[in-house]
Amino acid sequence: MEHNTSVETQQTESLASNATSDEEASAISVRAQPSQKLPRPAFRPSTFVRPSLPQDLLLNPVISSTALKADIFITSPFHIAGGCVAGKLNISINAPDSTEVQLGRVAVDLIGVEELSWSSRRIIQALALEFIDDNHPPPPSILRQQDQNSGPFWIVKPGDEVFPFSVDLPLDVGPGTFSSANARIRYVIYGTILFKIGNVKYLVRCCRDVAITPSISELRSTRLDFDHEIKVSEERTFTPANDGYLKLTASISRPYWFSGGSAFVDVLIENGSLYHIGKIRIKLVRHISVYKDSKPSDGEPGSSEPTFTLKKTMARSELNTGSRWTGLKMDKQASVTCEIEIPKGQLTIPLGTFFEVQYFVVVTTGPKLDPRNRVHAVLPIQVLHTHSIHEALLSGIGNKPSFSSFSVVRRSLPTQRPSTATTTTRTAIRRRHTESDLSQVEPVPMAENQSSDHVTSGTATPPKILQESKTASLQGLDGTTIRVNASQQRADRLAQLVYAVDPELF
Repeated sequence: MEHNTSVETQQTESLASNATSDEEASAISVRAQPSQKLPRPAFRPSTFVRPSLPQDLLLNPVISSTALKADIFITSPFHIAGGCVAGKLNISINAPDSTEVQLGRVAVDLIGVEELSWSSRRIIQALALEFIDDNHPPPPSILRQQDQNSGPFWIVKPGDEVFPFSVDLPLDVGPGTFSSANARIRYVIYGTILFKIGNVKYLVRCCRDVAITPSISELRSTRLDFDHEIKVSEERTFTPANDGYLKLTASISRPYWFSGGSAFVDVLIENGSLYHIGKIRIKLVRHISVYKDSKPSDGEPGSSEPTFTLKKTMARSELNTGSRWTGLKMDKQASVTCEIEIPKGQLTIPLGTFFEVQYFVVVTTGPKLDPRNRVHAVLPIQVLHTHSIHEALLSGIGNKPSFSSFSVVRRSLPTQRPSTATTTTRTAIRRRHTESDLSQVEPVPMAENQSSDHVTSGTATPPKILQESKTASLQGLDGTTIRVNASQQRADRLAQLVYAVDPELF
Protein backbone atom coordinates (compact mmCIF):
# COMPACT_ATOMS: atom_id res chain seq x y z
CA MET A 1 0.00 0.00 0.00
CA GLU A 2 2.84 2.42 0.87
CA HIS A 3 4.59 1.62 -2.43
CA ASN A 4 1.47 2.52 -4.46
CA THR A 5 1.08 5.81 -2.56
CA SER A 6 4.65 6.89 -3.34
CA VAL A 7 4.18 6.08 -7.05
CA GLU A 8 1.04 8.25 -7.26
CA THR A 9 2.85 11.12 -5.51
CA GLN A 10 5.70 11.01 -8.02
CA GLN A 11 3.24 11.06 -10.98
CA THR A 12 1.44 14.09 -9.54
CA GLU A 13 4.70 16.02 -9.07
CA SER A 14 5.82 15.24 -12.63
CA LEU A 15 2.51 16.48 -14.07
CA ALA A 16 2.74 19.70 -12.05
CA SER A 17 6.30 20.33 -13.21
CA ASN A 18 5.29 19.74 -16.85
CA ALA A 19 2.39 22.20 -16.54
CA THR A 20 4.68 24.84 -15.06
CA SER A 21 7.21 24.40 -17.82
CA ASP A 22 4.45 24.69 -20.48
CA GLU A 23 3.20 27.98 -18.97
CA GLU A 24 6.73 29.41 -18.89
CA ALA A 25 7.32 28.36 -22.50
CA SER A 26 4.08 29.98 -23.67
CA ALA A 27 4.92 33.16 -21.79
CA ILE A 28 8.39 33.26 -23.33
CA SER A 29 6.96 32.67 -26.82
CA VAL A 30 4.46 35.52 -26.36
CA ARG A 31 7.21 37.88 -25.22
CA ALA A 32 9.38 36.79 -28.12
CA GLN A 33 6.68 37.73 -30.70
CA PRO A 34 6.94 41.25 -32.16
CA SER A 35 4.39 43.73 -30.83
CA GLN A 36 1.27 43.98 -33.11
CA LYS A 37 -0.54 47.33 -33.45
CA LEU A 38 -4.24 47.27 -32.69
CA PRO A 39 -6.47 48.35 -35.58
CA ARG A 40 -7.29 52.04 -35.52
CA PRO A 41 -10.94 52.65 -34.50
CA ALA A 42 -13.16 54.04 -37.24
CA PHE A 43 -13.49 57.83 -37.05
CA ARG A 44 -17.09 59.02 -36.88
CA PRO A 45 -17.22 62.77 -37.56
CA SER A 46 -19.90 64.94 -35.99
CA THR A 47 -22.19 67.35 -37.82
CA PHE A 48 -21.32 71.04 -37.69
CA VAL A 49 -22.50 74.25 -39.36
CA ARG A 50 -20.22 75.83 -41.92
CA PRO A 51 -18.99 79.21 -40.61
CA SER A 52 -19.05 80.60 -44.16
CA LEU A 53 -21.61 79.69 -46.81
CA PRO A 54 -20.10 77.32 -49.42
CA GLN A 55 -21.05 79.24 -52.56
CA ASP A 56 -18.63 77.10 -54.58
CA LEU A 57 -21.00 74.15 -54.22
CA LEU A 58 -23.67 76.02 -56.18
CA LEU A 59 -21.24 77.17 -58.86
CA ASN A 60 -19.54 73.77 -59.35
CA PRO A 61 -21.91 70.99 -58.21
CA VAL A 62 -20.12 68.22 -60.14
CA ILE A 63 -16.36 67.91 -60.75
CA SER A 64 -14.83 64.75 -62.24
CA SER A 65 -11.29 63.40 -62.60
CA THR A 66 -9.66 60.36 -64.19
CA ALA A 67 -7.37 59.69 -61.23
CA LEU A 68 -10.13 59.57 -58.59
CA LYS A 69 -13.86 58.93 -58.86
CA ALA A 70 -16.60 59.51 -56.30
CA ASP A 71 -20.30 58.71 -55.94
CA ILE A 72 -22.73 59.40 -53.13
CA PHE A 73 -25.84 57.46 -52.06
CA ILE A 74 -28.55 57.95 -49.45
CA THR A 75 -30.56 55.27 -47.67
CA SER A 76 -34.00 56.94 -47.71
CA PRO A 77 -35.87 59.00 -50.31
CA PHE A 78 -37.19 61.54 -47.77
CA HIS A 79 -36.24 62.80 -44.32
CA ILE A 80 -37.96 64.71 -41.50
CA ALA A 81 -36.38 67.56 -39.55
CA GLY A 82 -34.90 66.37 -36.27
CA GLY A 83 -33.73 63.09 -37.84
CA CYS A 84 -30.66 62.39 -39.94
CA VAL A 85 -29.63 61.93 -43.56
CA ALA A 86 -27.69 58.66 -43.73
CA GLY A 87 -25.80 57.23 -46.66
CA LYS A 88 -22.34 56.46 -47.96
CA LEU A 89 -19.66 58.15 -50.05
CA ASN A 90 -17.75 55.80 -52.35
CA ILE A 91 -14.33 56.80 -53.69
CA SER A 92 -12.18 54.88 -56.15
CA ILE A 93 -8.48 55.69 -56.69
CA ASN A 94 -7.53 54.65 -60.22
CA ALA A 95 -4.07 56.24 -60.52
CA PRO A 96 -1.17 53.88 -61.42
CA ASP A 97 1.41 52.93 -58.82
CA SER A 98 3.97 55.24 -60.39
CA THR A 99 1.72 58.24 -59.70
CA GLU A 100 1.79 59.43 -56.10
CA VAL A 101 -1.71 60.50 -55.03
CA GLN A 102 -1.98 62.45 -51.78
CA LEU A 103 -5.39 62.74 -50.14
CA GLY A 104 -6.10 65.96 -48.27
CA ARG A 105 -9.81 66.29 -47.46
CA VAL A 106 -12.96 64.15 -47.67
CA ALA A 107 -16.12 66.06 -46.72
CA VAL A 108 -19.90 65.70 -47.00
CA ASP A 109 -22.05 68.86 -47.17
CA LEU A 110 -25.84 69.21 -46.95
CA ILE A 111 -27.14 72.58 -48.07
CA GLY A 112 -30.61 74.04 -48.50
CA VAL A 113 -31.18 76.46 -51.37
CA GLU A 114 -33.98 78.94 -52.02
CA GLU A 115 -34.31 79.62 -55.75
CA LEU A 116 -36.41 82.07 -57.73
CA SER A 117 -36.75 81.38 -61.47
CA TRP A 118 -33.41 79.53 -61.32
CA SER A 119 -31.59 82.89 -61.43
CA SER A 120 -31.69 84.18 -57.83
CA ARG A 121 -30.34 81.69 -55.30
CA ARG A 122 -29.61 81.82 -51.59
CA ILE A 123 -28.25 79.19 -49.20
CA ILE A 124 -30.56 78.79 -46.20
CA GLN A 125 -28.80 75.85 -44.49
CA ALA A 126 -25.22 74.54 -44.56
CA LEU A 127 -24.33 71.38 -42.58
CA ALA A 128 -21.13 69.40 -43.04
CA LEU A 129 -19.03 66.38 -42.02
CA GLU A 130 -15.26 66.01 -42.51
CA PHE A 131 -13.69 62.54 -42.53
CA ILE A 132 -10.05 63.35 -43.35
CA ASP A 133 -8.09 66.35 -42.10
CA ASP A 134 -4.69 67.11 -40.54
CA ASN A 135 -5.28 64.83 -37.55
CA HIS A 136 -7.42 62.07 -39.06
CA PRO A 137 -5.74 59.97 -41.79
CA PRO A 138 -7.49 57.87 -44.45
CA PRO A 139 -8.45 54.27 -43.63
CA PRO A 140 -5.53 51.79 -43.52
CA SER A 141 -6.89 49.97 -46.58
CA ILE A 142 -5.82 52.82 -48.88
CA LEU A 143 -3.08 54.46 -46.79
CA ARG A 144 0.30 53.73 -48.35
CA GLN A 145 2.54 54.75 -45.41
CA GLN A 146 1.13 53.38 -42.17
CA ASP A 147 3.70 55.23 -40.04
CA GLN A 148 2.78 58.69 -41.34
CA ASN A 149 1.68 60.67 -38.29
CA SER A 150 0.21 63.90 -39.65
CA GLY A 151 -1.11 65.61 -42.78
CA PRO A 152 -2.23 67.83 -44.30
CA PHE A 153 -1.85 65.41 -47.23
CA TRP A 154 -1.69 61.64 -46.90
CA ILE A 155 -0.11 59.35 -49.48
CA VAL A 156 -2.64 56.74 -50.62
CA LYS A 157 -2.53 53.74 -52.90
CA PRO A 158 -5.00 52.59 -55.58
CA GLY A 159 -8.16 51.02 -54.22
CA ASP A 160 -11.79 51.54 -53.25
CA GLU A 161 -13.09 52.89 -49.96
CA VAL A 162 -16.53 53.58 -48.48
CA PHE A 163 -17.22 56.43 -46.04
CA PRO A 164 -20.60 55.93 -44.29
CA PHE A 165 -22.08 59.19 -43.03
CA SER A 166 -25.03 60.43 -40.99
CA VAL A 167 -25.83 64.15 -41.13
CA ASP A 168 -27.94 65.22 -38.13
CA LEU A 169 -30.84 67.54 -39.00
CA PRO A 170 -31.99 70.24 -36.56
CA LEU A 171 -35.67 70.67 -35.74
CA ASP A 172 -35.66 74.12 -37.37
CA VAL A 173 -34.01 72.87 -40.54
CA GLY A 174 -36.07 75.31 -42.61
CA PRO A 175 -38.87 75.00 -45.16
CA GLY A 176 -39.49 71.66 -46.79
CA THR A 177 -38.71 70.61 -50.34
CA PHE A 178 -40.93 72.49 -52.80
CA SER A 179 -40.95 73.02 -56.56
CA SER A 180 -43.02 75.07 -58.98
CA ALA A 181 -42.52 76.77 -62.33
CA ASN A 182 -41.03 79.92 -60.78
CA ALA A 183 -39.82 79.06 -57.28
CA ARG A 184 -38.45 76.08 -55.42
CA ILE A 185 -36.72 74.92 -52.25
CA ARG A 186 -33.97 72.32 -52.75
CA TYR A 187 -31.81 70.29 -50.40
CA VAL A 188 -28.67 68.83 -51.97
CA ILE A 189 -26.01 66.60 -50.42
CA TYR A 190 -22.47 66.90 -51.79
CA GLY A 191 -19.39 64.72 -51.51
CA THR A 192 -16.08 66.60 -52.02
CA ILE A 193 -12.56 65.13 -52.18
CA LEU A 194 -9.37 67.24 -52.24
CA PHE A 195 -6.23 65.46 -53.44
CA LYS A 196 -2.83 66.33 -54.88
CA ILE A 197 -0.65 64.81 -57.59
CA GLY A 198 2.81 66.29 -57.42
CA ASN A 199 2.35 69.97 -56.61
CA VAL A 200 -1.03 70.32 -58.34
CA LYS A 201 -4.24 70.17 -56.27
CA TYR A 202 -7.48 68.74 -57.65
CA LEU A 203 -11.12 68.57 -56.56
CA VAL A 204 -13.65 65.81 -57.20
CA ARG A 205 -17.30 66.42 -56.33
CA CYS A 206 -20.61 64.59 -56.68
CA CYS A 207 -24.10 65.54 -55.50
CA ARG A 208 -27.63 64.21 -55.07
CA ASP A 209 -31.00 65.80 -54.26
CA VAL A 210 -32.56 65.05 -50.87
CA ALA A 211 -36.25 65.50 -49.95
CA ILE A 212 -36.67 67.03 -46.46
CA THR A 213 -39.94 67.90 -44.71
CA PRO A 214 -40.29 70.18 -41.65
CA SER A 215 -41.09 68.68 -38.27
CA ILE A 216 -44.63 68.90 -36.93
CA SER A 217 -43.24 69.30 -33.40
CA GLU A 218 -41.62 72.55 -34.48
CA LEU A 219 -44.89 73.74 -36.04
CA ARG A 220 -46.87 72.99 -32.87
CA SER A 221 -44.53 75.15 -30.75
CA THR A 222 -44.44 78.13 -33.11
CA ARG A 223 -47.82 78.32 -34.86
CA LEU A 224 -51.54 77.90 -34.33
CA ASP A 225 -53.13 75.02 -32.52
CA PHE A 226 -53.83 72.07 -34.78
CA ASP A 227 -57.44 71.89 -33.58
CA HIS A 228 -58.17 75.61 -33.94
CA GLU A 229 -61.34 76.14 -35.99
CA ILE A 230 -61.34 78.76 -38.74
CA LYS A 231 -64.65 80.40 -39.66
CA VAL A 232 -65.38 83.13 -42.21
CA SER A 233 -68.74 84.80 -42.93
CA GLU A 234 -69.65 86.95 -45.92
CA GLU A 235 -72.97 88.68 -46.60
CA ARG A 236 -74.25 90.32 -49.76
CA THR A 237 -77.24 92.64 -50.05
CA PHE A 238 -78.98 92.64 -53.40
CA THR A 239 -80.32 95.68 -55.17
CA PRO A 240 -83.04 96.75 -55.18
CA ALA A 241 -83.46 96.37 -51.43
CA ASN A 242 -86.58 94.27 -51.73
CA ASP A 243 -84.50 91.46 -53.29
CA GLY A 244 -83.11 90.65 -49.83
CA TYR A 245 -79.68 89.32 -48.87
CA LEU A 246 -77.51 86.18 -48.99
CA LYS A 247 -75.18 85.16 -46.15
CA LEU A 248 -72.45 82.52 -46.52
CA THR A 249 -70.55 81.02 -43.56
CA ALA A 250 -67.67 78.62 -44.23
CA SER A 251 -65.62 76.87 -41.54
CA ILE A 252 -62.95 74.18 -41.27
CA SER A 253 -62.18 72.16 -38.15
CA ARG A 254 -58.40 72.78 -38.18
CA PRO A 255 -55.97 74.97 -40.14
CA TYR A 256 -53.51 72.17 -41.07
CA TRP A 257 -54.16 69.59 -43.79
CA PHE A 258 -52.00 67.03 -45.57
CA SER A 259 -51.16 67.03 -49.26
CA GLY A 260 -52.50 64.01 -51.08
CA GLY A 261 -55.57 63.90 -48.80
CA SER A 262 -58.83 65.83 -48.62
CA ALA A 263 -60.02 68.91 -46.76
CA PHE A 264 -63.58 69.15 -45.45
CA VAL A 265 -65.45 72.47 -45.38
CA ASP A 266 -68.70 73.08 -43.49
CA VAL A 267 -70.88 75.49 -45.47
CA LEU A 268 -73.89 77.30 -43.94
CA ILE A 269 -76.07 79.33 -46.30
CA GLU A 270 -78.78 81.74 -45.13
CA ASN A 271 -80.95 82.79 -48.06
CA GLY A 272 -82.95 85.92 -47.33
CA SER A 273 -83.50 86.75 -50.98
CA LEU A 274 -86.00 85.87 -53.65
CA TYR A 275 -83.47 83.74 -55.54
CA HIS A 276 -83.01 80.00 -55.52
CA ILE A 277 -79.52 78.80 -54.49
CA GLY A 278 -78.56 75.57 -56.24
CA LYS A 279 -74.76 75.41 -56.52
CA ILE A 280 -71.71 75.50 -54.24
CA ARG A 281 -68.21 75.75 -55.66
CA ILE A 282 -64.96 75.19 -53.77
CA LYS A 283 -61.46 75.94 -55.06
CA LEU A 284 -57.98 75.42 -53.62
CA VAL A 285 -55.86 78.40 -54.70
CA ARG A 286 -52.09 78.68 -54.28
CA HIS A 287 -50.47 82.10 -53.87
CA ILE A 288 -46.72 82.52 -54.45
CA SER A 289 -45.79 86.03 -53.30
CA VAL A 290 -42.50 87.10 -54.88
CA TYR A 291 -40.25 89.75 -53.31
CA LYS A 292 -37.86 90.45 -56.16
CA ASP A 293 -37.18 94.19 -55.88
CA SER A 294 -38.45 95.12 -52.41
CA LYS A 295 -37.47 92.39 -49.98
CA PRO A 296 -39.22 92.25 -46.58
CA SER A 297 -37.23 93.64 -43.68
CA ASP A 298 -36.43 91.33 -40.76
CA GLY A 299 -38.47 88.58 -42.39
CA GLU A 300 -41.75 90.07 -41.14
CA PRO A 301 -44.80 89.52 -43.33
CA GLY A 302 -46.53 92.77 -44.19
CA SER A 303 -43.39 94.88 -43.73
CA SER A 304 -43.18 95.19 -47.52
CA GLU A 305 -45.56 94.53 -50.35
CA PRO A 306 -44.63 91.69 -52.74
CA THR A 307 -43.45 92.58 -56.21
CA PHE A 308 -46.10 90.30 -57.69
CA THR A 309 -48.20 87.30 -56.69
CA LEU A 310 -48.58 84.17 -58.77
CA LYS A 311 -52.02 82.62 -58.34
CA LYS A 312 -52.99 79.17 -59.49
CA THR A 313 -56.06 77.03 -58.88
CA MET A 314 -54.79 73.64 -57.74
CA ALA A 315 -58.12 71.80 -57.27
CA ARG A 316 -61.85 72.32 -57.76
CA SER A 317 -64.98 70.76 -56.32
CA GLU A 318 -68.60 71.50 -57.16
CA LEU A 319 -71.91 70.49 -55.55
CA ASN A 320 -75.17 70.93 -57.42
CA THR A 321 -78.73 70.26 -56.42
CA GLY A 322 -79.63 66.59 -56.30
CA SER A 323 -80.45 63.77 -53.93
CA ARG A 324 -77.75 64.81 -51.44
CA TRP A 325 -78.53 68.53 -51.42
CA THR A 326 -81.81 69.88 -52.76
CA GLY A 327 -80.70 73.50 -52.90
CA LEU A 328 -82.03 76.44 -50.91
CA LYS A 329 -85.25 78.33 -51.54
CA MET A 330 -86.11 81.85 -50.41
CA ASP A 331 -86.15 82.63 -46.65
CA LYS A 332 -84.44 79.34 -45.84
CA GLN A 333 -81.08 78.25 -44.44
CA ALA A 334 -79.19 74.97 -44.72
CA SER A 335 -75.76 73.52 -44.00
CA VAL A 336 -73.72 70.96 -45.95
CA THR A 337 -70.19 69.51 -45.72
CA CYS A 338 -68.12 69.68 -48.90
CA GLU A 339 -64.87 67.92 -49.75
CA ILE A 340 -61.93 69.09 -51.84
CA GLU A 341 -58.81 67.11 -52.68
CA ILE A 342 -55.33 68.55 -52.03
CA PRO A 343 -52.85 67.49 -54.73
CA LYS A 344 -49.65 65.71 -53.78
CA GLY A 345 -46.40 67.65 -53.56
CA GLN A 346 -48.00 70.82 -52.17
CA LEU A 347 -46.46 72.49 -49.10
CA THR A 348 -46.85 75.79 -47.28
CA ILE A 349 -43.56 77.74 -47.36
CA PRO A 350 -43.05 80.53 -44.79
CA LEU A 351 -41.71 83.92 -45.79
CA GLY A 352 -38.09 83.77 -46.93
CA THR A 353 -35.79 86.04 -48.90
CA PHE A 354 -37.46 85.74 -52.30
CA PHE A 355 -40.94 84.24 -51.89
CA GLU A 356 -43.57 82.60 -49.71
CA VAL A 357 -46.25 80.04 -50.56
CA GLN A 358 -49.78 80.23 -49.15
CA TYR A 359 -52.96 78.23 -49.77
CA PHE A 360 -56.59 79.36 -49.59
CA VAL A 361 -59.90 77.53 -49.82
CA VAL A 362 -62.43 79.70 -51.68
CA VAL A 363 -66.13 78.87 -51.23
CA THR A 364 -68.55 80.45 -53.73
CA THR A 365 -72.33 80.38 -53.99
CA GLY A 366 -75.01 82.59 -55.48
CA PRO A 367 -78.29 82.72 -57.36
CA LYS A 368 -78.58 80.21 -60.14
CA LEU A 369 -80.06 82.68 -62.63
CA ASP A 370 -77.76 85.60 -61.74
CA PRO A 371 -74.07 84.55 -61.63
CA ARG A 372 -72.93 88.16 -61.01
CA ASN A 373 -74.41 88.25 -57.51
CA ARG A 374 -72.14 85.64 -55.98
CA VAL A 375 -70.78 85.49 -52.44
CA HIS A 376 -67.19 84.38 -51.75
CA ALA A 377 -65.65 83.16 -48.48
CA VAL A 378 -61.86 82.72 -48.31
CA LEU A 379 -60.31 80.35 -45.73
CA PRO A 380 -56.51 80.33 -45.25
CA ILE A 381 -55.07 76.86 -44.61
CA GLN A 382 -51.63 75.37 -43.99
CA VAL A 383 -50.65 72.40 -46.17
CA LEU A 384 -48.23 69.84 -44.72
CA HIS A 385 -46.24 67.22 -46.59
CA THR A 386 -47.74 63.78 -47.15
CA HIS A 387 -45.00 61.99 -45.20
CA SER A 388 -45.65 64.14 -42.11
CA ILE A 389 -48.82 62.16 -41.47
CA HIS A 390 -46.82 59.39 -39.74
CA GLU A 391 -45.37 61.89 -37.27
CA ALA A 392 -48.83 63.39 -36.78
CA LEU A 393 -50.31 60.04 -35.76
CA LEU A 394 -47.43 59.32 -33.36
CA SER A 395 -47.60 62.76 -31.72
CA GLY A 396 -51.37 62.64 -31.25
CA ILE A 397 -52.28 65.64 -33.37
CA GLY A 398 -55.99 66.17 -33.70
CA ASN A 399 -58.35 65.53 -30.80
CA LYS A 400 -61.17 64.49 -33.10
CA PRO A 401 -61.94 60.77 -32.62
CA SER A 402 -62.16 60.23 -36.37
CA PHE A 403 -58.88 61.97 -37.26
CA SER A 404 -56.55 59.01 -36.85
CA SER A 405 -59.04 56.61 -38.39
CA PHE A 406 -59.59 58.83 -41.41
CA SER A 407 -55.83 59.35 -41.86
CA VAL A 408 -55.02 55.64 -41.81
CA VAL A 409 -57.86 54.81 -44.17
CA ARG A 410 -56.97 57.63 -46.51
CA ARG A 411 -53.38 56.44 -46.78
CA SER A 412 -54.49 52.88 -47.50
CA LEU A 413 -56.67 53.79 -50.48
CA PRO A 414 -55.27 54.22 -54.01
CA THR A 415 -54.95 57.73 -55.41
CA GLN A 416 -58.12 58.93 -57.13
CA ARG A 417 -57.76 60.09 -60.69
CA PRO A 418 -59.40 63.33 -61.83
CA SER A 419 -62.88 62.44 -62.98
CA THR A 420 -66.14 64.03 -64.07
CA ALA A 421 -69.40 62.28 -63.22
CA THR A 422 -72.77 63.43 -64.52
CA THR A 423 -76.18 61.90 -64.04
CA THR A 424 -79.75 62.62 -64.96
CA THR A 425 -81.89 65.45 -63.71
CA ARG A 426 -82.68 65.77 -59.98
CA THR A 427 -79.56 63.84 -59.01
CA ALA A 428 -76.23 65.03 -57.66
CA ILE A 429 -73.60 66.21 -60.10
CA ARG A 430 -70.06 66.01 -58.72
CA ARG A 431 -67.10 67.34 -60.68
CA ARG A 432 -63.49 67.16 -59.61
CA HIS A 433 -60.57 68.65 -61.44
CA THR A 434 -57.01 68.60 -60.12
CA GLU A 435 -54.02 70.53 -61.43
CA SER A 436 -50.61 69.91 -59.89
CA ASP A 437 -46.98 70.11 -60.92
CA LEU A 438 -46.31 67.25 -58.42
CA SER A 439 -43.07 68.99 -57.26
CA GLN A 440 -41.23 65.74 -56.67
CA VAL A 441 -37.47 65.42 -56.71
CA GLU A 442 -36.17 64.22 -60.05
CA PRO A 443 -34.58 60.77 -59.84
CA VAL A 444 -30.89 60.32 -60.52
CA PRO A 445 -30.32 57.70 -63.25
CA MET A 446 -28.48 54.56 -62.16
CA ALA A 447 -25.93 52.66 -64.19
CA GLU A 448 -26.67 49.11 -65.31
CA ASN A 449 -23.89 47.60 -63.18
CA GLN A 450 -24.70 49.70 -60.14
CA SER A 451 -25.95 47.96 -57.01
CA SER A 452 -29.61 48.51 -56.14
CA ASP A 453 -29.32 47.73 -52.43
CA HIS A 454 -29.77 51.38 -51.56
CA VAL A 455 -32.70 53.72 -52.13
CA THR A 456 -31.87 56.94 -53.95
CA SER A 457 -33.62 60.27 -53.63
CA GLY A 458 -35.57 59.74 -56.82
CA THR A 459 -39.31 59.42 -57.11
CA ALA A 460 -40.60 55.86 -56.95
CA THR A 461 -42.92 54.87 -59.78
CA PRO A 462 -46.24 53.67 -58.34
CA PRO A 463 -47.62 50.35 -59.57
CA LYS A 464 -50.25 50.45 -62.26
CA ILE A 465 -53.78 49.94 -60.98
CA LEU A 466 -56.21 48.38 -63.38
CA GLN A 467 -59.38 50.35 -63.80
CA GLU A 468 -62.32 48.66 -62.12
CA SER A 469 -65.38 47.84 -64.12
CA LYS A 470 -68.26 50.19 -63.45
CA THR A 471 -70.52 47.33 -62.43
CA ALA A 472 -69.94 43.86 -61.06
CA SER A 473 -72.17 40.77 -60.93
CA LEU A 474 -73.04 39.22 -57.59
CA GLN A 475 -75.03 36.07 -56.93
CA GLY A 476 -77.95 36.64 -54.57
CA LEU A 477 -79.33 34.23 -51.98
CA ASP A 478 -82.17 33.28 -54.25
CA GLY A 479 -79.87 32.60 -57.21
CA THR A 480 -80.59 35.88 -59.02
CA THR A 481 -77.81 38.03 -60.44
CA ILE A 482 -77.41 41.46 -58.84
CA ARG A 483 -75.58 44.35 -60.55
CA VAL A 484 -73.59 46.46 -58.08
CA ASN A 485 -72.07 49.81 -58.93
CA ALA A 486 -68.29 50.18 -58.46
CA SER A 487 -68.72 53.30 -56.32
CA GLN A 488 -70.91 51.32 -53.92
CA GLN A 489 -68.17 48.67 -53.71
CA ARG A 490 -65.58 51.32 -52.83
CA ALA A 491 -67.90 52.78 -50.18
CA ASP A 492 -68.38 49.36 -48.59
CA ARG A 493 -64.63 48.74 -48.69
CA LEU A 494 -63.98 52.11 -47.01
CA ALA A 495 -66.48 51.30 -44.27
CA GLN A 496 -64.74 47.97 -43.62
CA LEU A 497 -61.36 49.70 -43.33
CA VAL A 498 -62.71 52.31 -40.89
CA TYR A 499 -64.31 49.56 -38.78
CA ALA A 500 -61.00 47.65 -38.70
CA VAL A 501 -59.11 50.73 -37.50
CA ASP A 502 -61.62 52.10 -34.96
CA PRO A 503 -64.73 49.96 -34.26
CA GLU A 504 -66.06 52.59 -31.80
CA LEU A 505 -67.07 54.82 -34.71
CA PHE A 506 -69.86 52.36 -35.62
